[in-house]
Amino acid sequence: MPILHRYLARLFVGRLLLLMGGFAALVLLLDLIGNGADVLEKSGHQIEALLRYMALRLPEIVSALVPFSVLLAGIATLASLVRHSELVAMRAAGISQVLLIKALMPVALLVAVPQFWLENDLLPASVAELRAWGVGEYESDGERSAVWARVGEDIVRVGAVQGADAVADITIFRRDARGNMIEQWSADRGVFEAGRWTLLDVVRSRAEARAPTRLASDEWAGELSPSLLASLSTHPRELAVTELKRFVGDEGFGNRPHYLYAVWLHKKLSAPFATILMLLISVPLIQGLHRRAGTALMLAAGVAIGFSFLVFDGLILKFGEAGLLPPILAAWGPTVIFAMVAASLAFRTELH
Repeated sequence: MPILHRYLARLFVGRLLLLMGGFAALVLLLDLIGNGADVLEKSGHQIEALLRYMALRLPEIVSALVPFSVLLAGIATLASLVRHSELVAMRAAGISQVLLIKALMPVALLVAVPQFWLENDLLPASVAELRAWGVGEYESDGERSAVWARVGEDIVRVGAVQGADAVADITIFRRDARGNMIEQWSADRGVFEAGRWTLLDVVRSRAEARAPTRLASDEWAGELSPSLLASLSTHPRELAVTELKRFVGDEGFGNRPHYLYAVWLHKKLSAPFATILMLLISVPLIQGLHRRAGTALMLAAGVAIGFSFLVFDGLILKFGEAGLLPPILAAWGPTVIFAMVAASLAFRTELH
C-alpha cells in the first residue's frame, strides 16, 4: 500500500497542478480583460500593478476552483489507470474500492489542509487589500453602511472606520440595566488608544436635560477596537474562522444577521470535506463506467457531477444566507447528500 500511495499521489498531483494552473490562468486572463484598464488607470499605468492585482486575485480564484479541479484530476488519474489496464490489475490483486479510497485519502488531505489555510488566511487578507485598493469589482461606491455593535449595555453606531486606530461619525446609545436609553453621545471622530476611546467634538444628550452638552473631547471605555469594527463591515465570507466564531458567540456584534455569520463559519469548516469528497467520489464513478465508457465520457460525467454539486451547493447556501435553512444544514447539507450518493454508487458497483 505505501508504494500505491506514492504512485497515486504522483499521478494525481501532476494532473491537479496542470488543471489548476490552466483554469486559474484562464480565469485571470478573463479578469484582466475586464478590469486591467481600471487597474492601470488607478496605478498610474504601472505594469507592476497588474502583477500585484493578479497575485491578490489568485487566492480567491484558486479557492473557487479547488473542488472542481480536484474532481477532474481524480477522474483523469483513475482514467489513466484504466487506459493502461492498471486498475484491472489492482482489482485482480485484491485491491477493492475501499482500499483504493484508503490509498487516495492521504492525497485528499494533502489538498484539503492547504485549502483551509488558503480560505482562512490568504483569502481574507487579499480581499481586504483589494477593497482598500478599490479596483475592479472591489471599487467602492462611496456608500458604505454603518456598523452597529453592542458593548455591555451600550449600543454603538459607527459611520466609517478610518485606519487602524480611528473612526468617524460615532454615536453611542447609553442604556441602563433594563435596556432603557439614558443618554446619547455623538462625536465627529473617535481615536482608540491604550484600550480607551477619545471622542472629539462630542454632543451629549439626556432626556431630562433641556439642552445637549457640547465638549471638545471626552473618553469612553468601550472595548471595541477599530480592527474589530472593520471586520464587522466585511462580508462573512471574507473573515477568518476565529473572527466568525467570535461573532457567532456574541449576538451583540455584527452588521448583518447573526445566522449569516453562523452559515459562513460552518461553510469554511465544511469546504475541505467537500474537496475530499470530490476526490473520493471519482473512485466508484470510474469503477462503474470504465467497462462501458471511454475516457471522454468519464470526464464528461465528472464535469456533470462537479457542476451539479457546485450549483446545488450554491443554491442551498443562498437559502441559508436568506435565513430559510439552519446554518448547519445550509453548509453541510450538499456535502452529506453527495457523500450518500457516492456511498450508494460504490455499493452498487461492488454488487456488480
